[in-house]
Amino acid sequence: MTKFTAPERAKLARQMYILEKNGRREILPCPKCGGQREPVSHSYRSIANLYNEKGISVSESLVATMIDEYRAYYDLITRNDTGAGC
Repeated sequence: MTKFTAPERAKLARQMYILEKNGRREILPCPKCGGQREPVSHSYRSIANLYNEKGISVSESLVATMIDEYRAYYDLITRNDTGAGC
């Protein structure tokens, strides 16, 4: 399994989060009739496969963990503390 530095992990976690949230992947045409099919959302498996194809060894569980970490830290970073200590 690949070990990441903190900045690399944060960057990849953000990319994975965006893929999981907004990313769509193309689906091959129907093999029987040749008709086009609608793109579907990425899953943890498809994101892991995408990064494995790029040479970055990740598993589905690591993708899930990194996305969850990004969500948790994003909430902490963007939290609006109004009037604390005033």
